[in-house]
Amino acid sequence: MDTNKLKVSNRVSIVPDGIHSEGTLRFIGTTSFAAGEWIGVELDQSEDGDSDGKVDGVSYFECSPGTGVFVHRDAIVKVLNPVINNTKYQLQCIRKCCSYY
Repeated sequence: MDTNKLKVSNRVSIVPDGIHSEGTLRFIGTTSFAAGEWIGVELDQSEDGDSDGKVDGVSYFECSPGTGVFVHRDAIVKVLNPVINNTKYQLQCIRKCCSYY
């Protein structure tokens, strides 16, 4: 999979350590906790994560405790279709649709 075009907010499927999870990409870059590039992902299932986006007191992204992970690019197996999770946007669409009837 070509991960060169990854960007923050992409929905991704990851397989770190053989465990499949899905989530939203929240960070791409270098860190102070380890060398190289790291990808921060906020997972959909909290039991799969081990972070809140902070490592050793440094915040790389924000998420609820236990919903974040840091992985290398090779752990990302697929970029998923985006999920609209904006209630205001959804309500506007519903109102617009319903106004036609």
